Amino acid sequence: MDLVNERTHRTLAFVSALTERGAAPTTDAVEEFYWWPNPMSEGALIDREMWGDESGERASWYLVRLGLATVETQEELDDADGKVRLTPQGRAMLQHLDSLSPDPPIVILGDGSRRC
Repeated sequence: MDLVNERTHRTLAFVSALTERGAAPTTDAVEEFYWWPNPMSEGALIDREMWGDESGERASWYLVRLGLATVETQEELDDADGKVRLTPQGRAMLQHLDSLSPDPPIVILGDGSRRC
């Protein structure tokens, strides 16, 4: 099992795109984005088993555990309002993953801006 898979790469790009615009996604937004587009599909359920979700670990907490992100209020990681930001290691990992990928994730924000 890879520690950082395609979903994790895409989620790092999502967090980066928002924080580059002066915002930070909530832990719930990160969770929803990680499992989008089909959170209840068979593939997602298998991926959740590989992720370790049976223990209740959320996407934001996984990124924190790997040292790739922080949450403003770490003692409240399940709080929907916790703000997620990439660490310097998370930004370096995103740059590294982008350099390895022939098609790095593109995140288009509601204002029409995009992170490529």
